[in-house]
Amino acid sequence: MKNVIVITGTPGTGKTTLSKLLSKELKAHYIDVGKLAIEKKLLIREDLKRKTMVIDPEKTSLVLQHIIQTSKNKTLILDTHIPESVPSKLVSVVIVLRTDPYVLKKRLMDKGFNEKKIKENVQAEILGNCLSEAIILFGLERIWEINTSYLEEKDALKTALKIISEKPREKNRPGKIDWLGKLYDEKRLSDFFE
Repeated sequence: MKNVIVITGTPGTGKTTLSKLLSKELKAHYIDVGKLAIEKKLLIREDLKRKTMVIDPEKTSLVLQHIIQTSKNKTLILDTHIPESVPSKLVSVVIVLRTDPYVLKKRLMDKGFNEKKIKENVQAEILGNCLSEAIILFGLERIWEINTSYLEEKDALKTALKIISEKPREKNRPGKIDWLGKLYDEKRLSDFFE
């Protein structure tokens, strides 16, 4: 069986950086799922209001399934913030990247995201949308979290390699990162929600 590793998380958490580092380290085939969907025209429509393309998860999943099954490479790294487009039954490990809301906001500002997209993505991170979706799609046993807020790239890579080699630390189990609870306890939810 192939080793299919999904790296997911809110935009700005470091998915692409970690995915590329992992693919190099493991000599794995790297796939940016969003770019693949656009290149193969696996789209439902363009969301003009949000200035983004809406990917057809079913068509994308079928294309990914074919790529995974026909790939000569034993390990594939799938970089995506839309995990519903990944064929769940073929996935070995899912790593959800998480980032402190204040750090994420700065990263997205530095990337040139508009105010509305920043707010939308930071709120999604606070609520743990990517983690919740991953749990629903892949089940708890294949999911791990890495807090990338203040982590150097090489340290994120080391942690991911431990997870993949089945030597993960308990602190990387899902549910250990709770931005909503932290902000609530610090009485700072109003920084991100009206």
